[in-house]
Amino acid sequence: MRLSFLFFLLILCLPTWLRAESFAVDAVIEQTRINELGQQSAWLALLHYQPAVFSGQMVSQADDDDFFFSEQGKTMPQAEVEATLRAMLLPSKPGHAQCLFPARWHWLKQQLALSSGYDVTCPKLEAWMKRINSDRLTLVFPSMYLGNPGSSFGHTFLRFDGDSAVMLSQALNYAADDDPDDGMFAYVYNGVFGGYIGVFRIRNYFETVQVYSDIENRDIWEYQLDYSVEEIRQLARHVWEVTDIDFDYFFFGENCSYRLLSLLDAAKPEGTLTFDHAFPMYAIPVDTVRALEEKNLIIKKQYRPSLASQIQAGMQQLTDQEREWVIQLADSEITIENMMTQITSVEKTTLVLEHAYSLLQFRAQENTEQAGNILVARSRLSTERETIVDRPEPPESGHASARIAYGAGQQTSGQNDQSFVDLKMRMAFHDLLDSSVGYTSGSAINVMDTHLRWLPDEDRVQLESLRFFNVISLNPISNWYSPLSWQLDVRLQRLTLSPTDSDLAFIVDAGGGYSKRLANTTLFAMAMIEANASDNYKEDYSLLAGGQLGVSVSFGAGQMLLLAENLNAVSGFDMDRDSVSAEMQFNLAKNLGLRFGYQKNQYKQFDKQGWYDEEWFLSIQQYF
Repeated sequence: MRLSFLFFLLILCLPTWLRAESFAVDAVIEQTRINELGQQSAWLALLHYQPAVFSGQMVSQADDDDFFFSEQGKTMPQAEVEATLRAMLLPSKPGHAQCLFPARWHWLKQQLALSSGYDVTCPKLEAWMKRINSDRLTLVFPSMYLGNPGSSFGHTFLRFDGDSAVMLSQALNYAADDDPDDGMFAYVYNGVFGGYIGVFRIRNYFETVQVYSDIENRDIWEYQLDYSVEEIRQLARHVWEVTDIDFDYFFFGENCSYRLLSLLDAAKPEGTLTFDHAFPMYAIPVDTVRALEEKNLIIKKQYRPSLASQIQAGMQQLTDQEREWVIQLADSEITIENMMTQITSVEKTTLVLEHAYSLLQFRAQENTEQAGNILVARSRLSTERETIVDRPEPPESGHASARIAYGAGQQTSGQNDQSFVDLKMRMAFHDLLDSSVGYTSGSAINVMDTHLRWLPDEDRVQLESLRFFNVISLNPISNWYSPLSWQLDVRLQRLTLSPTDSDLAFIVDAGGGYSKRLANTTLFAMAMIEANASDNYKEDYSLLAGGQLGVSVSFGAGQMLLLAENLNAVSGFDMDRDSVSAEMQFNLAKNLGLRFGYQKNQYKQFDKQGWYDEEWFLSIQQYF
């Protein structure tokens, strides 16, 4: 009784304004319940909530306790609204909550018509908002780069544009905070299964362009977005909120492109770019660009060619002799004075000098003495010119990333003939026979490509192959650049072990060599090595080595691919394999193709008569 009486006296002794403010906060919180603010799309976007697949319960994708004021905040949006308001209106530290989460505070003030008298001063936040002062918002898409698994499908980041030059704009990037000491296996494993934390970084755009365009040799597409100045300011507030918050990073799901779309939702939540599992399995960068286009959020597109694309286009304007001078100048095999005495045209002299300097830049040798000499010579010429690079089709104009194929054919193995029906399903993304519109020519990436076959004569369905990951990079050589072409293939595949027997084998293929492009045709040759394993092998494994020759042709209506491969066993199970194949696809529509082909495999074991299998097939390719 005495304790209760003392507590009552303590309440009475509290300052009147504090008791009144506490009652006012209770009234405001009651209003959030009446208006169901916890269920509003804007609040769900600001807290990155998504409904659970089976239960439908809201769960935030933020993986950091510091992101929530309520202990139940990760799964209870309304509880987080109430806890957030208490922290912002009755903070334990003056201005703490409002300065940490200004986007939440800005939205709650609007919804509850709170006066500016509740605002506190946040000097660091004000400096940040001045840094991101912008009236235009641009999504930047560097094209696919096969030299880094994390960028194989391309990449996206945001750019805040204001009155200053574009190159001085601020660029927001989100990427995995990976360990540089991680090997390839650890990098892929952590990236696929969420072993990394995503990190937001903001820096000057010119620094980002240098990384993605010049160093990694990637063409860049820029998409100006339909966001108002106020929406951009709200986006900047939200970026401030999440900069130091942990989000698990997944290469296929919650990756760079997905997380940026979720930020855009927080600024314009009615766009619902990511809500309700808009990307249930994966968020490939080009698919996120398509999502923006479907919502009519793209105002303008701009193509920024890489330095390599500029050099390639510029070299085509020169004669063979002039191209030779460019290379000789870059290699310091000819003096500038000697070159200039042999060219009478000032315009041609300008072209040779500029391309020689660009070539030194491409080789990361822009600070050499020769580069300085070339710049001095170029400055003495008054001719103004610009290298024109033909603009390709934008990435989002290409076929959709997922594919299903169904068809039929005839198979011969030894003396046995039988028909079959095929069903193929590919999660992503592009192969050399798909339409190249919008995609990097000569590059292919296939992930989780499954091939099922029904044999009517035997009334059974069998797995023909499961391609976990396949990548091909055909980088054509030229007189100024000799890159390596390569491929890697990790799969389960059915191999014929005898004229009457077959079994699935786990196979890893790798190859490297060179390719040459002639007009619309690419020729390539690679040295190959293959490791495969099967329980039906006498030694359980087989190691083979050999070579591959190929021709890839693109013509008006479609694409064709011819391959010949020879592999000889060098260790383990002794079975050599030669194969030839010819496939062609006709593009019936953007997301529809007709493909047919022929393949023959010849097998031979030591001291045994060889055998073969071959097949013809016809299939419909549907992209979605």
